[in-house]
Amino acid sequence: MPQVQPPPPTKAPNPRWMWVAALGSITVAAAVTYWLWRSTPEVRGAFEVGWKIGAGVLAIYATWLGARRISLSEREHQRQLAADDHNRRHAEALLTRQMAADEALRQDAIARQITDLSSKASEQLGSDRPSVRIGGLTDLERLAQSHPALRQTVVDRICAYLRASVTADDGESEWDVRETAQKILRRHLCSAIESTYWENISLNLRGAHLLDFDLRLSTTLSCDFDNASFDGETVFEGSLFGSASFVGAKFNGTCFWTKAEFTSHANFTECSFSDVAGFHATHFTHEAQFRLAQFNRVHFSNAIFDMRADFRQASFSGTSTYYGTVFEDFVDFYGSTSEVIEFGDTLFKGTADFRRVKFAPPTLFQGVKFDSTPMFDPPTTDTRNKFEFTQSFVRARESKYQSKSRGLPQGWTLDTTPGSKYREIIRSSADEDY
Repeated sequence: MPQVQPPPPTKAPNPRWMWVAALGSITVAAAVTYWLWRSTPEVRGAFEVGWKIGAGVLAIYATWLGARRISLSEREHQRQLAADDHNRRHAEALLTRQMAADEALRQDAIARQITDLSSKASEQLGSDRPSVRIGGLTDLERLAQSHPALRQTVVDRICAYLRASVTADDGESEWDVRETAQKILRRHLCSAIESTYWENISLNLRGAHLLDFDLRLSTTLSCDFDNASFDGETVFEGSLFGSASFVGAKFNGTCFWTKAEFTSHANFTECSFSDVAGFHATHFTHEAQFRLAQFNRVHFSNAIFDMRADFRQASFSGTSTYYGTVFEDFVDFYGSTSEVIEFGDTLFKGTADFRRVKFAPPTLFQGVKFDSTPMFDPPTTDTRNKFEFTQSFVRARESKYQSKSRGLPQGWTLDTTPGSKYREIIRSSADEDY
């Protein structure tokens, strides 16, 4: 669209017409004066009247001329405004097209750069030299840091590398490469450092072999660690999980989830823990599954379970503690086994199922409160559980709780003192075995 040029300005009245008007006015004045002079004996009066008539004609013409000039000036102003507006819109359209073309060129250059860097990184990750593989990982990190849309893709490629099997021939150099990959994940999943944090990331490390894996203070959308192997110390302290699955994972060293929070389903089914597992002050907002898990020493002190906690057929070969733990919903220890298990100031707001458990004596319940009557089985003739209740209570919601030890293990009953909100668990037999 060519730029619009303003038309030539409107011509003002020709000056000769001003002379014509002046001569006309003089002629009219002279004619009137002559006529009055012939018809009026007072010559002075005739000249005065003629002069006034001529002046009046000139005044009328001057007024018309001024109005004409104002009109022409206004029309010229409007014409100039219209031309300026048209040129402005034309310039904006040209600028927009130019910016679109520049953006297309920029995006094309970025796409070529991404393709080149990605291809180069893929080649580096497949190199036989560990230093070259580390370079490929750092190139992927820089690529993702510069282009947020590629961050999940880069994380997927790093996870794919960690999922690759490790052989005895790889040696220490391969663990250096894997340590670099793990550090990249830690560096960019830590939400405490906003400038380097990559949000809404999902991890797929199913079957990965990880050493000294550290994701403390991390925030992830979802995590899949099914059948993964964790050697050394594993740390998830203060982390925020979406859905998290550790089904069949093996923890061959200490592992900690202190003050972590699971905002969706947490699945630790069939996990094995060879050393200490710490879930201190961990918050499970959805169902937590530890069915068939194998624990050594585990601590759930001050942990909170908002929904069902499933420990069915789990085994605890060392000490397991639940001091200050809160179970808001049903907790199921059905068929679980334990060497030493301790409940102190634990709050069971839902039903607690301890049927078919095999707990090595004594099993301590100190300062425990049950909002619903727990479920216990009496000891069998072969294996005898020994439970010790100290200052532990069951909420009295029904009158039958006052007279029956429904669900309590053999040798224990509820205090029948009326008027209490909670009924204390007391011995019902003098048998020293209980």
